[in-house]
Formats: sequence, C-alpha cells, structure tokens
Amino acid sequence: MQLRSFLPGRLRWSIDELQNNDLLAKKIEISLRQLKAVTEVKANPTTGRLLVSYSGKTSEQAAADHCAKAIHDPYVSNIQTTILPLLQQGYPIPAGSSKTNDNPLSTLIRSVESDKSLRWKATGFSVFKRVLSLGRNMSLAGIIASVFNGGGIAFLARAGLGPVGQLGLFAGLFLIIRTLEAYAIYEGSSLWQKYATDIEHNLRQKTFNHIEHQDMNSLETQNSNQMISLIHDDAVNIRRYLGSVPDSFISKGAGMVLAGLIFLLITPLNLVLALLPAPFVYLISRKYQDKITTNYMLQGESEGFVRKHLSNNVSGLPVVKSYTAENYEQLKLEKASLVLRESTCEAHSAGVKHSELTSYAIGLGTMLPVLYGGYRVIQGTLSIPMYMLQSFLVPEISMSLAGVDHEYSSYQSAKSSARRIVNLLSHEPEIISGDQPLPLEGVRGDIQFKHISFAYQESHKIFDDFDIHIPAHQSVALIGSTGSGKSTLLKLLLRFYGVDDGEIILDGHNINDLDVGDLRKAISLVSQEVFMFEGTIYENILYGRPDADREAVIAAAEAAEALGFIEVLPHGFDTVLGERGVNLSGGQRQRLSIARAILKDSPILIMDEATSAVDNETEGAIQRSIAHISSERTTIIVAHRLSTIRHVDQIYLLNNGRVEEQGNHEELLALDGTYAALWKLQTGERDYRQ
Repeated sequence: MQLRSFLPGRLRWSIDELQNNDLLAKKIEISLRQLKAVTEVKANPTTGRLLVSYSGKTSEQAAADHCAKAIHDPYVSNIQTTILPLLQQGYPIPAGSSKTNDNPLSTLIRSVESDKSLRWKATGFSVFKRVLSLGRNMSLAGIIASVFNGGGIAFLARAGLGPVGQLGLFAGLFLIIRTLEAYAIYEGSSLWQKYATDIEHNLRQKTFNHIEHQDMNSLETQNSNQMISLIHDDAVNIRRYLGSVPDSFISKGAGMVLAGLIFLLITPLNLVLALLPAPFVYLISRKYQDKITTNYMLQGESEGFVRKHLSNNVSGLPVVKSYTAENYEQLKLEKASLVLRESTCEAHSAGVKHSELTSYAIGLGTMLPVLYGGYRVIQGTLSIPMYMLQSFLVPEISMSLAGVDHEYSSYQSAKSSARRIVNLLSHEPEIISGDQPLPLEGVRGDIQFKHISFAYQESHKIFDDFDIHIPAHQSVALIGSTGSGKSTLLKLLLRFYGVDDGEIILDGHNINDLDVGDLRKAISLVSQEVFMFEGTIYENILYGRPDADREAVIAAAEAAEALGFIEVLPHGFDTVLGERGVNLSGGQRQRLSIARAILKDSPILIMDEATSAVDNETEGAIQRSIAHISSERTTIIVAHRLSTIRHVDQIYLLNNGRVEEQGNHEELLALDGTYAALWKLQTGERDYRQ
C-alpha cells in the first residue's frame, strides 16, 4: 500500500490488493469505521484507491509538508496497522477504537426502555422456571432411585415410606412441578417477548424521529435503503435477540448456581469437573469475538448493498431498458451478490468453528463428572440415589454452557445493529431550532437576505455577501442558469441548511431565532420533484392541513385546477395512487401538489420549478392557479420558463451567486441584457445557434 496524498483530515491510499476485490473493500471500510477519528471511508475496488477522512488536530501547513510528515501522524499509523492485517485476510477491529462505548447494545436498550418492571418480572420467571426444571430433574432422579435401589431411598424408608409410596410421591411432585414449569415457561416467554417488542417499537420510533430531524445536508448524503434498514431491520434484529437470549442466559445461570450448590453438598470435586470446560468456552469466545463481530457487520452491510442495488434497479427499470443495460446491471448485481455470499460463508464458517469447539468442551464437562461418580459407586463411597441425583444435575451445569455459541452469535449480531444505530443517534443536527414562536396569523412575509455567505460541504461558495429584499405580499421570480443559487436560497429560507455568514430576516426576526416548526408552517413549498404518498388523492391533498374538512380539500383542488381530472377518475378523490403517484401524469401530480399548498394556506408560497416538466396547457392551468393563490401572499417562484413569471412584481436574474439583473418583465426587456436574450431564445425570436 502506498500513501498518495495527505491533507488535513483527509488521506488517499493506493492499494494493489484492493483492485477488483469487492469483499476486501467492504472489510476495509467496516474495520476503519470503528476508529474513533474516522468520519468517512471510501474503498474503490475499481481503482484500488482508498479515501479516509478523519477528525483530529493537524498543522495548517502546505500539502507537501503534510505528505512529508504523514508517516509520523498517529491517525496514519493507526490506519496502517488496521489495513495491513486485512490484506493478510485477518479481520481485527482495533482494541479500544470503538466509536461508542464497549457495550452499545445495553446502553441503547436502556435509553428506550419504558417499563423496567417488565424486565424484572421476566427475569423472575426465567429464574423460577429454572428452579422448577431443577426440581423436575430431581424428582425424576427420585423415581429411578426408588425403583433401582431395592428398598428405595433410605431416609424416606426410615420415615415409613416404602418403594411404591416413594414412587407415588416423586411422580406426584413431578406432575406438580411440570405443571408449574409449563406456566412459568409460557408466562416468562410472553413477558420477554412483550419487553422485546416494546424495545423494538420505542427504538424504531426514536431512530425514525432522529432521522426526520436531521439536516438535509446529512440526509442527502445517506442512502434511503440504509436508513430503512437502520429504522426497521436493525430494530427487528435487536428484538429477536431480546426475545430469547436474555431469558436463556438468566435461566442457565440460575440453573448452574443452584446445581453447583447441590454439588458442593454431594461431591465438590464433581463441581470442579463439571465447570472444567468454562475457561475453554470463554477463551474460544474471546478468540472468535472480533472475527464474528466483523463478519456480522460485513454481512449486514453487504445485504444492505444488495438491497440498495435491487431497489435502484426496480425503480429505474425504464431507464435500464431504454439503455439496454440489463447485462451491465446483472453483472453489478452478481458482484454485489458474490460479496454477500462470501461474507455470509465466512460468518457461517466462523460460527460453526466456534459452535463445534464449544460443544466439544461441553461434552467433556458432561462426561467427566458421570465417570467420576460411577467410579465412586463402584468403590462404594457414593450411594446409587446420590449418583442418580448427581447424574441428573450434571446437565444443569455443563449443558448451561450449551448454546452459548448461538447466543453469542445472536448477541454479536444485535450488538452490530446497536452500534449502527448508536452511530446514527450520536450525529447531532447542525440546524438547531430557535425558541422564539412565530404565530402564523401574524406573519406578513417580508424577507431579507442580508450579507449571506454559503457553501455546500467541500464546495466553492455559492453566495458571498449576497443581498436581496422581498417585500411582503409581493411576487418575486428567481431565474438563472443551473448552479446559480436559485434553489439554494429557498433551502436557506426553509432552514434546510444554515448560512455560513450573514442573516435571513423574516418580518424583522432572524430566522435562526425562530422556532423552526413555526417557520416552516409559514411557508408552502411546491417543488419540481412532486412526491405523492401512498394513499388516496384526498389523503395526499389533506397532507397540507390534516384538520381540514372535505369541503376545504375540494375547494383547494378546484383552485389548483385539479378538480376536473379528479372527478373523471372512477373513484374520484378516493382513487388510490400507485407508488409515488405513477398512475398520474406529471402535470396531474403537480396540480395535486399545488392543491396541497393551497390547503396549507401559508402566508409565504414557494414555487420551485413547478412548470418545468409539464405541457403548455398544464402550464397555463398552473399559471392561473399561481395567480389565484399568490394574492395577499409573498410568493417566490424559481423558473426556467420565463413565460411562467412574466407577470410577477420583480425578477432577479442570478449568476454565480450574485444578482446580475433585476426588474419586472418589461424593464428587463428594455435593458436588452441577458434576460432579454433568454426571452428571445424561448419565444423563437432568436436562434439558439447564434
């Protein structure tokens, strides 16, 4: 491996072994993400390049100086020691390098636990059923001893109870205990499942709420399938763990303690022999811990990658087919599926090794006490009843270690899920809501962008000392080439992003001081990319104001000139839309979006490229809708079609983050500048080749 560049917080490596090795790329990404300082990892198997971004103090010297000193940087050396073993097919997660605490699973569970008493009740039943299981085995031992020991058990015989009576006594005890045990198993299992599903529900709510309140800057860099996996799949994985493993672990622990105490009274040495496998089981688990953990993380990410690929392809089938890219996409899926296959096989292989080694050690722990007890019976130092009792108790100790491998694997899988969720929850949003309320009825809509500067992450500045004033109740249009900053201004106004410098003033208030929910309630947005939710047309319009009545919804549809096409549909407003509204045309979806904004009835209306993808007739309908709803509102329109905005009060032509021209339609035509040239081009007065 070779260090290609070293900048403050950013490293780029060239690794020969990485080329065409998708599985190794995933392993490197997963391992490096465990380092505290690492914020982003991109391993590219096509180019063999590795990009690592990290946080940490670095000197502000030139790039050449950093390259010269790179080898002495602690982050670089840490990354080197992490990658090199991976190139040798090892899978270590560096000790002490976890981004979160050593046990993110318990921390996460406690953070969403709503009823601690439920956990304690379930724990009590886990212990109780194990006590009953121990009593059941002892009663079985008593039955066998009563039959095979001639006169039965000595102390019961001295009390006047013969072999038949002893047989009846132990049989009665067995039936009573088994009945209680069945109840305890049912009740305990039900309580653990209730506890697990409560945690799953609360965890899903917390994760979804956190994602919904993240900045757009963060959300736009995330894959939707990965977020769905975090919200749902990882919560389900933790629920499955909680529904079975704690119950089994507590029950086995209680059985081991109780059986151990009885062994101390009968044959202390047998207790030692029964516990002999425990250190080996512990060492085996320690040996495979890092490998199993990494394998599960790799498998989980590989599954997410395959799911993302499938989702993208299903959604983009028309594009795939139009470009005859079926074979190309099939090859991409094959590569992703091979990575998943290999990671799954490696996870299974490590799990089987762990399982078989554990089972072998447990088998020895079961055999040795039975052999030693049999030897004592032959020597006459142990009675047959005690030997029977001991033989039935041995499994309570040695077999308590059985299944530890599966439970440990389940724990590691749940722990990996918890780590992913904790990493997500630890990301704090940059946009912090202000505490100043903004009553909707008092909003006039006077907007000022004052000396604002803004740049997207790792991008050149979009705005630098930018000013615009939009008076209340005026209609304003923003036009300009792609990348000139039109849509960015709207995102800044909605506080999807925060300005780097300067301030945005709404009715005399800095929007950073306002409650962000109140701010967004004051703004209705109609965007170019219309999103229709799964449900009926009525429900999609009602989304603008959920407490509105049916008459208001119909009136909003009429104002948006959507009522005509809605009424001719077989089910009218109750027509169920397909995924993202695919059973409607683009213009129909856009008019429903406008109806939604009309129903919201906000004092500020934003139209972001609302007519860019519709025909002329639909554009005319949308223009009439805009004219209808923009009265007594502050209206901001972003458009490429100049015909859409010719009647607005003020037009701003943006170029490279600054206002190049401003005025109304007639004033800008008279100026005979860029706007006039664009108008002539769109109306056909000027040839686009000129």
